[in-house]
Amino acid sequence: SKAYNNLGTILMKKKDYAKALENFTYAFDLDNQLVISGIQKYYIKRTFCDWSGSEELKFILKKSINEDQQVSPWFCLSLEDNAKNHFTRAKNFSKKFELLNTNNNNYFNKKIKIGYYAADFHGHAGMTNMSGIFKNHNKEEFEIIGFYYGDIKKDETHKQIVQYFDKFFYVNDLDDTEIYNLSIKNKIDIAIYRAGLTVNARSSIFSHKVAPIQINFLGYPGTTGQQGIDYIISDRFVIPKEHQLYYSEKIIFLTDCYYPRDNTRKISAKKFSREDYKISKDSFVFCSFNNSYKITFEEFQIWMEILKKVPNSILLLLKSREEMETNILKEVRNNNIETNRIIFLDKINFEDHLARHSLADLFLDSFNYNAHTTAVDSLWSGLPILTKVGKSFSSRICASLLKFLKLNDLVTYNKKDYTTQAIKLAKNKEEYKKIKQKLKFAKSSGRYFDSKKYTFNLEKAYRKIHHMRINENKFENVYIQDSQ
Repeated sequence: SKAYNNLGTILMKKKDYAKALENFTYAFDLDNQLVISGIQKYYIKRTFCDWSGSEELKFILKKSINEDQQVSPWFCLSLEDNAKNHFTRAKNFSKKFELLNTNNNNYFNKKIKIGYYAADFHGHAGMTNMSGIFKNHNKEEFEIIGFYYGDIKKDETHKQIVQYFDKFFYVNDLDDTEIYNLSIKNKIDIAIYRAGLTVNARSSIFSHKVAPIQINFLGYPGTTGQQGIDYIISDRFVIPKEHQLYYSEKIIFLTDCYYPRDNTRKISAKKFSREDYKISKDSFVFCSFNNSYKITFEEFQIWMEILKKVPNSILLLLKSREEMETNILKEVRNNNIETNRIIFLDKINFEDHLARHSLADLFLDSFNYNAHTTAVDSLWSGLPILTKVGKSFSSRICASLLKFLKLNDLVTYNKKDYTTQAIKLAKNKEEYKKIKQKLKFAKSSGRYFDSKKYTFNLEKAYRKIHHMRINENKFENVYIQDSQ
């Protein structure tokens, strides 16, 4: 069973998902206590939008929170909306990243040195958000240093990002101890752990305590449960008071919305016509540009109900794997809906994709794992997104963005209201027009999409926790007031 599991892991890394699924299935059939195989099996099934086996998945998720299991919490974010269980898995998984060093150094640097450690300093959704931060750092107070440990891609995004750093190191060929030594040599005050518990993370780097303060920020939407990770950056909506006990880190609360809203995204001038996609001009066009693994049976059934209630409506989805399209169309037929009302769009370059948002009228969000960067893309392009608030970090980010933009009409708290509001906006032109005007104002005002102001507030947080450690040897929750 373990051999099949290991082979499945290799095949998944090679993106041969069909064969990976076969091997994870073999592994779990041989040993249903090998929960990691079961979790990865269902993650791939979700990637294919194969929603069968719900009872078995419940069994696996229940087993996955046992103390003897070390299941990657990232795979579970889209499978379940439960902050407590995500925390338990994170703690169990991160036991292998036992803290190896302490770091109480006071470097007396003239500037606060921020080390950004990431596997994706290239054309990646996460870097779209962070490039504005790198660009707008106050270089009179902060020195920023990059540590790139992933699959090195020196694309245009990378070339642009690198120029914003004071120093930049390619450390993919260095082991953890060598990265630690390089960090100490460069006297890093605060280390930004961007990857969190995502697939490409090298969490073991932070077991060495590469800086006196280590922060979980942006890449992984949840707690790491890892010793030595001192803070997580969030806001009061994403982590409400009753959920704070499910985080091993102290929390930096940025006022309003913690999620970056870069205002340098370029939308291409290319025009996309509905006629080219055989969409009639009077159709109301729904879309979901989230990754396929985020879509659950629950919201897809709601989308089918919405299509039934809104005549002549269309649903746009991003093309994924062939298996995904086959399963989606099968489910559409099961709902007695014409398959031509589902249109799969090819993946295209980022600027054109933003322009292509003009084809749609309303983005329908997924539940367990919301649109995050994808939500910012949608809103920046002028496309409203309807969300449902969940019970965990990954299921509350889209609502945080919408509430910050004063688009509360797009935030719902249950399936019934989500369904009702989608139908209402599709049928009531005046209500829809009001939403579009609010979104247009949010963008044009310059207040809500402002990388410079966001970075200024982030630096207030860096400064506060740095001085608190130096002067009082304290690590505690901090609340950063938004700068007007």
